[in-house]
Amino acid sequence: LTSAFLHDPLLRTLMPNEEAFRTLGRRTLATLTWALDASYGLTDVICDEAGDVVCTALWEPAGMTCGALCRFVLMSLWMVCVLGLRRAFCVAGMLLAFETRRHQHAPTAHHLQLLGTRQSEQSRGVGSKLIQVGIRRAEKLGLPCYLEASNEGSVP
Repeated sequence: LTSAFLHDPLLRTLMPNEEAFRTLGRRTLATLTWALDASYGLTDVICDEAGDVVCTALWEPAGMTCGALCRFVLMSLWMVCVLGLRRAFCVAGMLLAFETRRHQHAPTAHHLQLLGTRQSEQSRGVGSKLIQVGIRRAEKLGLPCYLEASNEGSVP
């Protein structure tokens, strides 16, 4: 789903040229997906008839587990190796700013960390369906949800 983030300002700041985005973007998103899914198991996916992923939503609960901390340390090391020290620190700074705002506004909320929809399926309600799945799951637990979008086109 790398193409879903082609115009995402956060990722494009880190990987401004097409070549870097096509190679590093895919690997960065795959590593983030692994870290979040393996840590929390709050991943929702819609596939097409062929089994290809159309949309993915990755949610994160308010509290971090020990396993999640270990995976994020590994992910951070991976980012330094793949993105370089300067870009890895840039990512860490942006993520820290997002986390600080999230804890100020919704400290107990499930956080929609990543939502990606195949470009050909965008603006057809596919992402909204997965957001509703996550909201219902959080409501069953009596928890609010939180989303902070980096792409203004993603906000209704």
